[in-house]
Amino acid sequence: MILTVTPNPCVHKTVAYRDPADDRVVVRPVESRYQGGGKGINAARAARALGHEVLALTTCGGTVGRLLLEGLAAEGIPCDAVEVGRPTRMSTFLYERASGRIREYLEGGYPLEAAEVERLQERFLALLPRAAVVTLNGSTAGRALDRFYAWAVEQARAAGRKAIVDTYGPPAVPAALARPYMVKANLDEIGSSFGVDTSRPGAADDFARSLLDQGIERVLLTNGESGAWLYARGERCGVRAPRVREINPVGSGDAMLGAVAGGIEAGQDLVEAVRLGAAAGAANAARLGVCDFTREEVEALLPQVEVVRQD
Repeated sequence: MILTVTPNPCVHKTVAYRDPADDRVVVRPVESRYQGGGKGINAARAARALGHEVLALTTCGGTVGRLLLEGLAAEGIPCDAVEVGRPTRMSTFLYERASGRIREYLEGGYPLEAAEVERLQERFLALLPRAAVVTLNGSTAGRALDRFYAWAVEQARAAGRKAIVDTYGPPAVPAALARPYMVKANLDEIGSSFGVDTSRPGAADDFARSLLDQGIERVLLTNGESGAWLYARGERCGVRAPRVREINPVGSGDAMLGAVAGGIEAGQDLVEAVRLGAAAGAANAARLGVCDFTREEVEALLPQVEVVRQD
């Protein structure tokens, strides 16, 4: 089983309208839909679509939190949620059909209280024995969770489970220092979280190899439609994503992570898992919803994924 952990989830509200909004106060007609979100929940949705068993550990609070749980239940995504006192945040997409323009307005989320962090840790420890792979995903609102991912990596390592870290901001460096099995990040995140000057030639390679030197087994760096790079000791593998008509790129990195976590859980060759992840990311970008593609859509794109191995 894959256990995804999302302390700061959201509900995606997508509002689609036909004509340009121009300067009107009221825009008609619109269509709207709600979907549970946050990096780990997106990754769980992607992994489940590819046939893997998942469980999403998250938090929920207020009316939006109830909407999150109702949506996940309707999708059939297994979820274990710690109830918190502050409301779950909202992510709002505005999609203009005439131009294809989309923009996300993402709320920051509320900090957790110390007792809520303890309950989240308790649930993590209770669920950990059931998991083969653990993914630690996304932002952590407030300073109380700055070391939560590092702690979770330590617990996973002690239990013989493989942890994948996909975070940014204050939790990123402590989580990497805890030596997870894999660190996944995009180029913007390694710049903002680790201080890497990604405009310098070779900076991303140097960063990845520095993580390998400290005992992390795999590093996965992504850069949108340009593709991804998988690093292991003595090996660098580039994966170029297929071209699609992009509608909404949000969640493509999470789709990649869900596919890779599934490949690790199934004992698949990791390069092949990253190939599948690149196809999943492209399938996600070609849809308005987040990680709600089908396995058939991903497999149709897989032959277009290019792989370049380098020693």
